[in-house]
Order: sequence, then C-alpha cells, then structure tokens
Amino acid sequence: MLWRLSRYEEAGPPCEEALALADELDDHDTASVLLYNRALLGLQRGRLEEATADARRMVERASIMDADRHIAFGGLLEAHLLVRALRLDEARERLESVEPRLQRLQNAELLSLQADRWCQLELARGDGKESLRWADRGLEVGRELPPHVAGFHAYRAEALLILGEAEGALEAARRSGEAQLALGSLPEAEEAAALAARALRRLGREGDERRRFRDGEEAATPRGAMEEALEAPTTEGARRRARRAWDLAKEAATRAMVRAGLPRDLLDAAGVPPEA
Repeated sequence: MLWRLSRYEEAGPPCEEALALADELDDHDTASVLLYNRALLGLQRGRLEEATADARRMVERASIMDADRHIAFGGLLEAHLLVRALRLDEARERLESVEPRLQRLQNAELLSLQADRWCQLELARGDGKESLRWADRGLEVGRELPPHVAGFHAYRAEALLILGEAEGALEAARRSGEAQLALGSLPEAEEAAALAARALRRLGREGDERRRFRDGEEAATPRGAMEEALEAPTTEGARRRARRAWDLAKEAATRAMVRAGLPRDLLDAAGVPPEA
C-alpha cells in the first residue's frame, strides 16, 4: 500500500522484514516476489545498482523452484535495469537467457514485456530497424494491453525517426499520444506530442504539436522542454525555454548517472550552455 502511494522510503522497512521472515522459513516463492518488489522500490528510489542486484537474486531464488514465470519476470526486470545503466551487452545476455522460458509460457503480458525490453535495448543502441521490428512484435502480442500498445506506438515513432521516416513517425506518435491521453497518462502523452513535433519539424510542416510547445503551458518532461526550446518564437523566449530544457535534461541525466553509480559532480564538469 505504501508503495502504491509513492511513499517509497516508508515501504522499505516492511519489505525488509517480510523478506527476512521468508528467508528464515526458506520460503523461496515468497522471497522471490519480495525481491521483485524491493527491486522496483530501489528503482523508484534511484538505487539502480541495488535494484539490479535484487532482480538477479529474484531469478536465483525462483530458479531453486524452477518457477518459469518468476524467473521470466525477474530476468525482464533485470534487463530493463541494465539498459537504464547502459550495460547493453549484459542486458542482451539476460534477454536471451529468458527466451526459452517465455516460449514455454506463451503468456501475453510477459511476451509484451519482452518486446518492450528489446525495444529499449535497440533504441539505446541506435538500431532503428531492430527496434521497429520489436515494436511491431509488441503491438501483436500485447494488443489486449492498452498501456503496452500506447508505449509500442511511441517506440515505433522513435525507431522511424532514426530511420528517417518522419511521416510514419508522425502517425505513430499521434496514435501513442491519443492512447496515453485515454489512459490519463499525461507525462507520456507529452512525450508522444514531442515526438510528433519533431517529426513535423523534419517534414517542414506546422501542426498542433508544434504550436503546443510554442504557445501552450510549460512542458513537464525533458523531451517536451527540448521541443519548447526549439519552437520558441523569440530570442528571449528561446533563451528561457532553452535554459529550462537544459535544467530538465541535466536533472534526468544526473539521476541516470547516480543510478549507474557515477559521481554526481561528473556532469557539472561539462559546464552549462552559454547565456546568449
């Protein structure tokens, strides 16, 4: 309950107590579930290394029981965390290791999560062709899972932008935005709108998304703030919006670096954009 209320620090001690009890009783099934939850808590608290270790421990515990479902969930979570830390070769190895279990289970949610993780990995590698293939696969296996469908359309937009297919990217981004709004996922809808704005700019066309970032409310996400900076119509507006885009991007990068175990001051050494 505390976790669902985003009270992550308070949720930690009860989870630790429950895990200690499960260890004492040699209850590997319960322990693997608790390790999964603790990994998610670690991710939310910005402790990427700890979260990755817990996901790996979950796989180890579930392996004692040869529990395919738990092993698959743990492996897919670990792959996600490894991509976040840019440990891409390790992420690929983990995804490949859970493939046989996923094929045995043939569970739509797990197969959709598998496609999601491969999309993340291939986009991090800059491989538009492979990320597009996995996004299409995700739309097929996750078609009954609306949040997954919305995400796969966004992945398609990113992949098509990498491949230089701006028209297709625009369509995919708009489909993602519509789906995210229907789900009430406003940050994700803004990210989709930013992808659409980027596609429109590459096409040399105007559109609602570009006007949104030029004239609408202040963006709340790093990608949205960057579009604001690119669409600002005046020198003063461009300066203000570029500064905000930098602040949001720096904040996101700093969080990622901290999760990866890098020193916080490393980013500062790169300096900041000029005031002009």
